[in-house]
Amino acid sequence: MQHSRLVAVSLLALARAASAAPPAVIQVDVDLERLDREVDLRFSDGDSIGLAVAADAGPYWREIGCKAGDVIERIDNDPVSTLQTNFSEGVHSVELLRGGKPVLLRVVVHGPQLRTVHLTANDDADVVDRVNGLGPGELAIPLKRAQGVRIVEFRLGSGLELRSGDIVLAVGTRAMTTEADLVDAVKNIAFGHTDVTLQRDGRTITVTWEREPDASTRSPKH
Repeated sequence: MQHSRLVAVSLLALARAASAAPPAVIQVDVDLERLDREVDLRFSDGDSIGLAVAADAGPYWREIGCKAGDVIERIDNDPVSTLQTNFSEGVHSVELLRGGKPVLLRVVVHGPQLRTVHLTANDDADVVDRVNGLGPGELAIPLKRAQGVRIVEFRLGSGLELRSGDIVLAVGTRAMTTEADLVDAVKNIAFGHTDVTLQRDGRTITVTWEREPDASTRSPKH
């Protein structure tokens, strides 16, 4: 009797330990252009509370790493609801149950590798004003063992297509090695096209800053 009780207690302890075990982590890389149209999921009818991935859920959910039978519990740390999440460029987390076991999908959505942003004189002046309001280390920090500077918290707006976590390697032909390099480059964007080479979520992309000339410097029409 005592032996049976010890066995039962041991099995219960093992079950609790298994339930508390960290989830298996799976990284999924997907191009944004492949995430065409999502299909709304329904809540699971089983014991698990979450969105059930059915066999006919469509390619959208398969692209981000889900499989038929999965039950999604949280997306980006928020409990799921009937309002689905559109996965934008960046890193997302999907917590789910697969065969009763916890799985964490680390979904990295990659945008286009070539992109262009257009800057007017007003845009440029706004960027300069914002840069002037930043203190040392508030824009970027240099990498210790590689070329480039990492964007810390980009508060210059989305006009330059830079994001927190980006590693800026070069602006034009100028290599970025210090925050001062980047500050100078951002405050002195040349007219015309300037290619910015950076790494985002493990991929190298090129952003072209297309700076329009000031109205006063444009050639008069004849």
